Formats: sequence, structure tokens, C-alpha cells
Amino acid sequence: MNKGNLVLSSNDAEMWFDGEPVWELSKASAKTTKENDDITFVGDKTTYKKGKGYKVEGSFTVKKINSRITRKVANSIKTGIDLDTKIIAKMARTDGKTERVALTGVDISELNLFDLEAQGNMEQEFPFTANDFDYLDFIE
Repeated sequence: MNKGNLVLSSNDAEMWFDGEPVWELSKASAKTTKENDDITFVGDKTTYKKGKGYKVEGSFTVKKINSRITRKVANSIKTGIDLDTKIIAKMARTDGKTERVALTGVDISELNLFDLEAQGNMEQEFPFTANDFDYLDFIE
């Protein structure tokens, strides 16, 4: 068995933003971080941890082909109303097995208005936060 065929590849990945495929995607990442409170007691030199929740954040970068996501973000920033959208990312293997994760309550609160470079291809990065995440599919 060629174990290399079991490794997920970005060539077989997809992402959707607000239900629309992001076919101009260049790269994307998201992570969740557990948040803890430090708990200490008199007479005990140990610092204990108590979980209090988690946060979700990430970013995605697109080849600058159109303004469809830019328009939504600009409108959100100018009106002061959070986007509250959904991102679904699908990672896949060549044998068709997939892992999908959904991010909900996604808000993009930063918009790079332009970034020009001589002879460069234009890309646009969208850093985001999300309220929650759920795995839709796992690879067993």
C-alpha cells in the first residue's frame, strides 16, 4: 500500500462562503483555541486551569478576480452590522474520503482596500473570527 495516497492534499480541497464555492481560493486556515482561567489557592504553589470556552479565528486569501466577498465585507464595516456568515471547508483524499468542517457566525472585520506591487498578481486576504465550529464529516 502506498501510504502517500492517504495524505490529504490541498489539490482536492474546497471552500464555500455563504453557500457559494470560493473557486478563486489561494489559501485558507482556521483554528480553535481553548481559553482557560488560572486558578490558585492559598498555600498551594500550583496554578491550575479551568476551561471557560474557546475562540475560532482564521483567514483566507483569494486571487483578486472579482469583488463579491469584498462588497459584503465593505457593507458590513460601513453599516456596523456583523456579517454572521458561514464557511464550510472540505479536505479530501484521492480515494474520495473527506473531512468537512463548518464555521458559523463568521465575521470579517478587516478589509485591505488595496495592495499594489509591480508585476505582481493581486490577492486579497480576509482575516475572520467565528462563533462556533462543527465537524460535518470525519475520515475514519
